[in-house]
Amino acid sequence: TGRTFRAPNLCTVKLSRKLFPEHHRHSLEALLKRYNVHSDARHRALADARALWSLWKIWHERLPPETIAAAVHGIVGRHRLPPQLDPSLIDDLPEAAGAYALYSAEGKVLLCRRSANIRQQVLAHFSEEQSQSALFRDTTHIDWRETAGELGARLQELKLGKSQSKPGLELYSWQLRQTEVPGDFRTHLVSTERVDFARETDLYGLFSSQREALQSLRKLAEAHRLCLNLLGLAPSKDGEACAAYRQKRCRGACLGKEPLAAHGARLLSALAKLQLRPWPYSGAVALIERDEFGMHEDFHVIDHWRHLGVAHDETTLEALLEDRQGRCFDPEIYRVIAKVLKTEKLRVIPLGPSLTSADSDSL
Repeated sequence: TGRTFRAPNLCTVKLSRKLFPEHHRHSLEALLKRYNVHSDARHRALADARALWSLWKIWHERLPPETIAAAVHGIVGRHRLPPQLDPSLIDDLPEAAGAYALYSAEGKVLLCRRSANIRQQVLAHFSEEQSQSALFRDTTHIDWRETAGELGARLQELKLGKSQSKPGLELYSWQLRQTEVPGDFRTHLVSTERVDFARETDLYGLFSSQREALQSLRKLAEAHRLCLNLLGLAPSKDGEACAAYRQKRCRGACLGKEPLAAHGARLLSALAKLQLRPWPYSGAVALIERDEFGMHEDFHVIDHWRHLGVAHDETTLEALLEDRQGRCFDPEIYRVIAKVLKTEKLRVIPLGPSLTSADSDSL
């Protein structure tokens, strides 16, 4: 018929808490046990529906219908949007995972969040209890992005939140370069203005300023008794002890008392937790994310930690790959994607020069 069906959701946990606040446990298991309701096949749709119907009848035997009706209305009653918002938004908001942003009349982002249920969380901001809040008063526009799951919701939250920020924020990182002496590594400060962090290797740490990068390296040097001279933090003349050695915080690599390879190994160990992961694929990939019902599927196109976009067909996929040039490295997107790849929960399709027929059919 082309009509969208939506029914209000009544949570038995919330309803039980309102009706019987003297009890501490309100899970379905606890409720069935409390009222001696027997269910032969728990977690099956029909069995659970019958168990809920039994609970509903028991509650009506113990409480006046008006009490139950008032409690139900308090949970699923019609939400009242602020007068400056279009009331049809209530019908448009999807009951799906994604991200949303609330805007002021000037277009300023007042709030940006991700949620497993956009509709539920957005409407919660405009409940009767929130009617005196600044968010209720100042929100004039709502935007949202529906996704298949948590990865898409997190990425869209980042993009909505940065829609008004200035692009091109310069980042810094320490890069290790080996000298002619095997095992002797030296630190060099590099920035996104000159180096592509998405493709460069041997990078350690992400810093918003040179000062922050220097402070971090100094702390590592002190904690691991590294040579300030070799790190370039307090250069001294050849053959002279660095300031850290004079304070007994250096093992003497500056004086030849510690082999350069040994100092380099300790430096690698000290920096290990800060290392940026190299891109583990030869080119771009698609991360496939599906919702729990298998009704919504997103192909997140990723190239060297850069999220190019979401594709649902081969034409969109090819357009995203053609438009990949000039995409900047984003540290937050890097962290999100690195974490997802580490869990290995999503299927990964390599996107080489050409797709295999199997991969193409799955789009």
